Amino acid sequence: MAAYNKKALAHLGRRLVHNQAAFSLNNALRHQELLRHSIPQFRTVFLSVPFLLQMNHPGIPGYVDSEDVPRGVHGFERSDFCRIKLDLTKDLKLERREILALQPVVESLFLMGSSGSVGYTASSDLDYWVCIDQQKLNHQEFALFQQKLKLISEWAEKEHEVEVTFFPIDLADLAANRLTHLDDEEPGDVLPLMLKEEMYRTLLHVVGRIPLWWTVSSGTYFDDYQQIAMHLELVPNPNFFPQDFIDLGFPQKPPPKEYIAAALWQLHKAKHDPFKAAMKTILLLEQAESGLRAPLLCDQLKEKILSSPKDQLPIDPYILTIRRVLDYSQKSLPIEDLDLIRTSIYFKLYSPLGATTLDKNSLKVRFLEELIKDWGWSQTKVRQMEHYHEWPESRKLALGEEVNNLLRNLYTRISNRLRADFPTQVKLDQDLATLHLQMLARYSTHEAKVETLPSDQHRRSLPSELTLVFEDNRWNLYAGLTKGSITGEQERLIYTCERAARAAAWLVNNNLFTPSLKLLLKSGPDFNRETFFNLLEILQKKFAEVDLKNLSREKTPVPRKTGRQLLIINLEEPPHQVNIITAELIYRTTWGELCHENLTIKHNTNNMVQYSDLIEQVLDSEDLRWDDVMVFVHPTMAGKEIKDTFKTVVSLNLQQREASVETKNQTSKLKLDIN
Repeated sequence: MAAYNKKALAHLGRRLVHNQAAFSLNNALRHQELLRHSIPQFRTVFLSVPFLLQMNHPGIPGYVDSEDVPRGVHGFERSDFCRIKLDLTKDLKLERREILALQPVVESLFLMGSSGSVGYTASSDLDYWVCIDQQKLNHQEFALFQQKLKLISEWAEKEHEVEVTFFPIDLADLAANRLTHLDDEEPGDVLPLMLKEEMYRTLLHVVGRIPLWWTVSSGTYFDDYQQIAMHLELVPNPNFFPQDFIDLGFPQKPPPKEYIAAALWQLHKAKHDPFKAAMKTILLLEQAESGLRAPLLCDQLKEKILSSPKDQLPIDPYILTIRRVLDYSQKSLPIEDLDLIRTSIYFKLYSPLGATTLDKNSLKVRFLEELIKDWGWSQTKVRQMEHYHEWPESRKLALGEEVNNLLRNLYTRISNRLRADFPTQVKLDQDLATLHLQMLARYSTHEAKVETLPSDQHRRSLPSELTLVFEDNRWNLYAGLTKGSITGEQERLIYTCERAARAAAWLVNNNLFTPSLKLLLKSGPDFNRETFFNLLEILQKKFAEVDLKNLSREKTPVPRKTGRQLLIINLEEPPHQVNIITAELIYRTTWGELCHENLTIKHNTNNMVQYSDLIEQVLDSEDLRWDDVMVFVHPTMAGKEIKDTFKTVVSLNLQQREASVETKNQTSKLKLDIN
């Protein structure tokens, strides 16, 4: 800062004050949009959270019974939240000392995501980044503060059915891009600079210190920013108060490795929201094909906010992002892919599950109307899009597969370009290998792998009433309950397979077998329905969905069996059948895949050979143990006999193996002695 003379410092002070005013006005207008168009429960929680963080009183949510619990938000008493009359405090007589916090723990509080933008829907949640200086808290105080955050989240969920997640962020970690503690939602250890850019672009400042970067003029370089951050006290302006600003670090251009990692991550995240993933992947493609020279979106947003007249505010980050996605897609994608991107944008603005509340006077509606006009969509097409939940299942499945195929093709383009331009910087190290295997776990196909629906959004669009029918030697799953003939109703067909056990595994793998599911089973007279539903319950208990991130370090280049296995005998045979007619195996792989195999039965052989052969097929690797195998049969005398025979054969096999190992050891010792 020594290079700044008095005149330059004065100019800097004027720019900081001007930019602060522009940022604050844009932020305040986004607050108004949030309050005007969000659902009542969401508004109540949003208005209450700062107050609940400010106080620790037995009469309000978030109370922790300890005098040492940290509380308070910087500048709360000067904010609009302090003047809001909340229903939860109307019967309390609060003293001033109970409201004020002499040493507030929260330096800054802001929301991440779609809140206060056109991306908000009725299903949106509240993700708060709670910025603290962790050096000021000992271990016990931080634990108490986390307890307070947990209690506030539980109150929001229980009383208002609003999901609130708090991420306590240490200022030193955030400034240094150490974002490994953001949980499984984002791989902060792999994408720190990506997350920093997204933070500055999407944050809605709620209360507390203002991010300094937002008040520094556009085009400021990293070194100059650091100098300004270190010498704010020298700025000679009576309207500038350095203590009201916070340094969250500088958004630098991510390296090539982060872009390829982000593309892999979006392929993984598409399971939850394929439309959002498609939009984000286009932004990655633009950067990759520009040689990483395209401007950062946060810089573009900042420039627009700081330079726009007041009557053109607010500048919505979601709109800016969508415009950029569309501009690049129109230049770089074939028409069929461009149509998929337009569909993705529409469904991000207008929830395909009908969870969106649309106010005719809202910015979202005006923006949607503008887009639809630009795209040339007819009113018939718009009505079809609005009624996604009524689409034939085949059409939903087709759209899901088309978007997933688009994502895979975009990833290939991104990967090829980055590897060509930056061959030494995108090597498949452990971090990239982990993300790569997560992608393979989702998109790989092989005969044994139990299929998955295109996305969780598709799953949520399905009815809670399904019919499973055995017809034409296949098991077909249809939407809705149908007691009469259902053959030929292809529009309602969701899934088809040859074995009932695979249909059961599919229901569990796609989280459709829930307490609310009504499943009508239509099969032949020899099929035992009670046994089938018992199988469903066992699959749900033993093969619940796995966390791929926790599995990632144990993954292998080729998926292989791991953990428990379920051996299913004679499921579709009469319950009194003593001989083994069919055998099926369900298991998970080291990639987290759920698999189903039909095992080969050696007929016309004695039981011991038949059972031994099945055991060898199940234990086809040295690291698999029979202790992890559960044999599932009809709960009849015949089924008990089959189970008992398996126990006997397994015991004999183990004895033979031990004898073989002992003989081998003795032979080796004898050779050693002779030598």
